[in-house]
Amino acid sequence: MFRLRLFGLLLLFCGITSGCNRQPTANLVHGTVVFPDGQPLTRGTVEFEAMNQTKPITASGEIAKDGTFRLGTFAANDGAIAGEHRVAVVSDYEIGTGVERPGELPPLQIHPKFRSFKTSDPKFTIKPRMNNILVEVDYAHADAATKFTGRLRPISLGHMLEFGPLSELANDFVIVSSGQLS
Repeated sequence: MFRLRLFGLLLLFCGITSGCNRQPTANLVHGTVVFPDGQPLTRGTVEFEAMNQTKPITASGEIAKDGTFRLGTFAANDGAIAGEHRVAVVSDYEIGTGVERPGELPPLQIHPKFRSFKTSDPKFTIKPRMNNILVEVDYAHADAATKFTGRLRPISLGHMLEFGPLSELANDFVIVSSGQLS
């Protein structure tokens, strides 16, 4: 009888401790990212972040040329956990295509608010089954595509000589005017 109780307690202990380390189940999620006019977004990444979790659990997927995506959380294309999710969509230039050459970056394709979970509007409920999601994003406004958020301080080359070492300017973006030196 003692052995049976001990065996039962051992099974209960193993069940409790192994249940704590189990990851949530991912549910298949595929979908399409489109603009309001129905045109697909042809590049980028979609990210779904589960809400009401103690630690963030994020699923992501690459956007194909036809606008479709498949999410993966723990492995590629395995899906997302069930529950409410907020969505971020990133579709900008790739590293090395102009950052080092200002003025050569392509204009933004989607509105910048979609880049962050905090500012993006879409929220979806993932159910414990296959989910087909339509994510609608807005086109970037003309002013948003060219808006610069850094600090600009116009100075002439003559003023630069008065500043002394250029390291003092390291935290500012500088526009140098085409003034003449005397």
